[in-house]
Amino acid sequence: MMQRKLSGSLSHLNPRTLLRLLSAAEASGVLTIQTGGEAMRLEIVRGMMEPPDPSETTRIRSILSSGEGQFRFEPGNPAQEAPPGGVSVLSLAGATPLGEISDRPQFASDRPVEDLLGGSAETFEVVEETKIHLLPEDAPQNPLDDLLSELEATAPEELLFAQIGLVATDPRFWGGSLARTWRRRGWELRSFESPSEVPVNELDVLIVHQHLSVLRSGSEEAWLALVSRAAGSAPPVPSIWIGPLGDPAWVHRMISAGVMFLMPPPQSDGGESLRRFHDAVEAVIARQLTMRMHLDAGQTRLVEGELLDVLLHGQESVRGLSVLLQLAAGALQRAAVIGIEETAVRCRAGFGYPLSRGQAAAPRGIGVIERVLRSRAPVLSLDPESAGAQQIAKMLGIEKLVRESVLIPLCAGPSVTGILVGDRRGASLESLEELTTLAARMGGVLM
Repeated sequence: MMQRKLSGSLSHLNPRTLLRLLSAAEASGVLTIQTGGEAMRLEIVRGMMEPPDPSETTRIRSILSSGEGQFRFEPGNPAQEAPPGGVSVLSLAGATPLGEISDRPQFASDRPVEDLLGGSAETFEVVEETKIHLLPEDAPQNPLDDLLSELEATAPEELLFAQIGLVATDPRFWGGSLARTWRRRGWELRSFESPSEVPVNELDVLIVHQHLSVLRSGSEEAWLALVSRAAGSAPPVPSIWIGPLGDPAWVHRMISAGVMFLMPPPQSDGGESLRRFHDAVEAVIARQLTMRMHLDAGQTRLVEGELLDVLLHGQESVRGLSVLLQLAAGALQRAAVIGIEETAVRCRAGFGYPLSRGQAAAPRGIGVIERVLRSRAPVLSLDPESAGAQQIAKMLGIEKLVRESVLIPLCAGPSVTGILVGDRRGASLESLEELTTLAARMGGVLM
């Protein structure tokens, strides 16, 4: 792979955070920082460097305390051995003048990553090879179903499901356990009998199923109007048309009206054919929901995203999680990563929370989580008494979240793969802009 020289602005990524990333990712290469008339060049091997000359302390302080300037990172050979007697590049962060950080709490970031990922009962559980214990992957389904039913009965306002509208001329293809299966994914199936009664502005996805072409005879304009209404709503509601596709003129009219996806009907009303049909529809719905949540690419800074890609390239997910959590430790006293799955949300790792006492997983559809996934925007405060906050607290092994808790979506392209949750044990969550910006792009560690 060709090595790329990457550069960026210190106004977007301050030196302390940059050093933390290089240390946690065990990066190798050459880092150059230029601030005004001062410059600093570091040769880094697996996150380590030669100890700086004491006479350089004043100059290093000046450079690292600057909020303006440029950095450049040229990746090197990751197989190279770290220098004997070397120190972590993170130790340079200690050269920052005390006045620059005196207003900040002394968070867990001042501990090395080995401590964050070590054997404390309040951090990760330890396994020999990775030092991180990932909670069990196979979630029991029935307890989550029961929990979801309990929330529906006691706090329905705390739930948020993607609304899937269905207009089907033959309900045989949509019966059985399909609605319950989709509900586990956080989707609510709503059925309608005619195109005129469909409230497209209340839907996230529209499905129209006509298993025979003759069924639209005499009412073509009504069906086209429904598709057009969905395409013209704000935001547009993607429509999936399921029916015979042998009439090119009709297909052209559907496309002109704004249909998003066309697919043939199932070959039978049961068996393997129907199962494949349902799987295909689910895949299309999931894709359309993801596209609706896609951020404008212009809102991200390409250089920083490339830097993170280079640092994490080829790394195992466990190392990616440790980099993400070390980054979080620079601003939070405790944090955890919650992975997003099709039918559940699951706590993966963290520090500061007694995760081993948590319930590990919760069902999809919990409003506070689903809103973060849809908006792709961080939440900096929540009601600890709400049912959704209580479910998050149970996953983390604590009795109650503090009101000043942050939820940051972790994105990988158009997908939201997880949420970083954390707090300062009740202290104000000021100055989290850099963490929310960088962490939001690190969803790839959960893929």
